[in-house]
Order: sequence, then C-alpha cells, then structure tokens
Amino acid sequence: MKKIIALIIVALLVVGGVRLLKKRREALSKARPPRALAVRVDSMKAELKEVTVTLPVLAEVRSRQNATVSTKISGTITLVNVKEGTKVEAGTLLAKIDDRDLRAKKVSLELSLSNLDYEIASKKSQLASLKIKLSNALDTHRRTKELYKVKGASIEQLQNEASAIASLRAELDAVTNGLKSLENQKNVIRQKIKELDATLSYTTIKSPISGTVSRSFVSQGELATPGRPLFSISSDEGYYLVLHLPSDISPKGLLLDGHELQLTPLALADNNGLRQYAADIPQGLNLVAGEIVDGDLVLFSGNAVLLPPDAILIREGKKLVFTFENGRAKPLKVKVLASGKEGVIVEGALNGKTIIVAKPDILLRLLTGVPVILDNLVQNRSQLQRRGTGCSRSGVFWTRSQDGEGAKTRSERSHDGVVSVAP
Repeated sequence: MKKIIALIIVALLVVGGVRLLKKRREALSKARPPRALAVRVDSMKAELKEVTVTLPVLAEVRSRQNATVSTKISGTITLVNVKEGTKVEAGTLLAKIDDRDLRAKKVSLELSLSNLDYEIASKKSQLASLKIKLSNALDTHRRTKELYKVKGASIEQLQNEASAIASLRAELDAVTNGLKSLENQKNVIRQKIKELDATLSYTTIKSPISGTVSRSFVSQGELATPGRPLFSISSDEGYYLVLHLPSDISPKGLLLDGHELQLTPLALADNNGLRQYAADIPQGLNLVAGEIVDGDLVLFSGNAVLLPPDAILIREGKKLVFTFENGRAKPLKVKVLASGKEGVIVEGALNGKTIIVAKPDILLRLLTGVPVILDNLVQNRSQLQRRGTGCSRSGVFWTRSQDGEGAKTRSERSHDGVVSVAP
C-alpha cells in the first residue's frame, strides 16, 4: 500500500511540474523581447581637404667626401701633428714616418749616378779620339791607294793600313756599345731614384680634403703598416641623409626642421635587407657626419579624407568604416592608402558623411545592428591624434603602435595602423 501511495505522489509531482513549465513557456512567448541598449560613440564629419600623413623616422648623416687616411709603406711614426677635432685643410701635414733608410738608399743611388756620369764622360772622350784616329787612318789609306796605283807603295803597306782601320772600327763599336750600356745603367738608377722619391712621399701623411679629424688611430712611436687606417677626416661639405626603410613603405619625401627634402632611392639594400634612400641636406643645418637625426617621413600629401585609426576596423581581412545613418551604424568597406601619426587616409566616397569613432570592441558590436547615439564630434587633427597612443621604436625606423584590448575580444594593429579584431 505504501509503495502505491508513493508512486501516486511522484506522478502528481511530475504532472504538476509539466503544467508549470508549459505555463512559463507560454508567458515567455507572449512577453516582449528586451530592447537593445543603444551604444554611445564619438563621431567626426568626413571632410575632403589637403592633408599630409607622416611617420617618425631616424636618418643618418653621411658625407660624400669623408676620407680614411692610410699609408702604403711600413715604418715607425715619428710625428703626429694633429689630434681628434682638429680642423685641417687639404695638404695639411698629419703625421710623418721614419724615412732614414729610404734617404740613405737615395744618397747611395745618387753617388752611383755621379760615378756613371764620370764613366760616360770618359767613354765619350775615348769615342771622340777613336773617331779622329779612324778619320786620319782613312785619309792615309786613300793616299796609299793612290801611291799603290803608281807603284809608290807596297801591297803590304796597303794591307796593314786596312787592318788598322778594321781594328779602329771594332774598338769604336765597342766604346759605343759601352757608352750605351752606361746610359742604360744611368736610366735605371734614375728610375730607382724616382721610385724612392715616390716612396718617400708616402712617409709624409697629408690630409687629402679639408675638414675635421674625426678619428686618430695612431700615436708617435707606433708601427704603421700598409692598409692600416691612420686618420679619419670628415669633410665640412657634401653632407646628405640616409634612411633605411622596409620594402612596403613608399616614401614621398622627408620633413626635417621645416624643410621638405626629396628622397632618392639607392640601388642597394643595407646589411639588414632594408631599402636605402638619400636626401641632400639644405644649408643652415648644423649637422656632422655620423649623427642620427629625427624627421618625418611623408607617406601621403594631397586632397583626401583623414580618419583616426579608431575609425577603422579590420574584420576577416576587410577594412571597414562605420557611417551614421538613421540612428544606426552602416559598415562601409574601404581601402587604406596611407597611415601615419596624423591618421589614416582611405579610398572611398566618405566626403560629408558622419563617421563613427570608437574602440575595437565597440565597433565590433556595431556589426550586430545595435542602435547608436552620437556623443562627441571629433573636429580637429589634434583630437584625431589623441585617438591613438604613441609610437614605438624599431631599429632605425619608427612605426606606429596603438594596441588596445576590448572585453572578450582581441585587437591588433596592422602595419597600416588600423585595428584588426578577432573574436
């Protein structure tokens, strides 16, 4: 009996629960859904105007006329005439190398040259004497031939004179050849003296350009060797800037201390694989070679709509801008042309439209179609820039980094400077 009563009670409880559940479902189905809460956002009026978009950049000052001075000979440094920071002109004496051995060799060669001059003079006198003897012998031999025709001279006399003439000619040839040999020896010694003079010129180290001694690598008493740098001279003229940029950056110019400089691409990447650009430095800037200066890299200049980075959302590879229409946010696909510290330039028909400016998590909510209430109107460039956070340095190139964190979302900045959101 107790079991039957227990089963009846359980059955009644189940039936009651089912009826209660049905009533709750009917009540929920008849109730109105909760009204979506409106999102309060900032906004801006898109305006087509002349804008310039830049990125902070570091540039290295170089000189086209820098010179590293070395020597072609080995020797002991006997004099250092300048120190670092000394202003020098082209031809200024920088240092001297011990040249005593070279000068001793030159004196020896000059003595040999002097002795050769005496020998050459003696040979020339001997040659002149032989020429006179040969001339007299030839005259005598002609007369002997005439006498021989009239039986006034013997055949033996005629033959003896011919032999004497042949001997004189042989002796004359030998002296002539000896004289040529001495002249050749003299020319060789002269050439050696010229080579010694050239070598001696390397013992006097002079500045090849006008400028400032930026580095001195030697001191008196040290041994100088061929190829070893002795001094580094920085020219006071011909300075230019070099920028190192990644390949996805297409610069339009460089702003430096109020000057707009034209950039020329160099057909050579640096050791890190970055492209290099050069710009001439205008007069009046007090810069020195090796200095690193701050400038602004121009990425875009012209008529365009400038947006803050927080006005753009990247979703599934698409860049979206939200316009305000009839109390709702309407997503519009755009193409980013340039992004810098002033903001983002996009391609699209935005002129005159009201653009929503908000953090990534808010922009993501707008995709669901929630109502929108406009709060503040971003009106000027300084307000646009305050939508970001700042810059971080990467090598010699500065890139914008404006990371934000939304509730239950993860947001990242792309290299375009806009926001990418992943759920």
